[in-house]
Amino acid sequence: MKVRNNAYLMKTRQLLGFWMKQIGSW
Repeated sequence: MKVRNNAYLMKTRQLLGFWMKQIGSW
């Protein structure tokens, strides 16, 4: 469960970083 949650967090963080980049370069 912990590992699964960690993977989910990692994915969310990646998505957040991607969006931040998109908005930053906007």
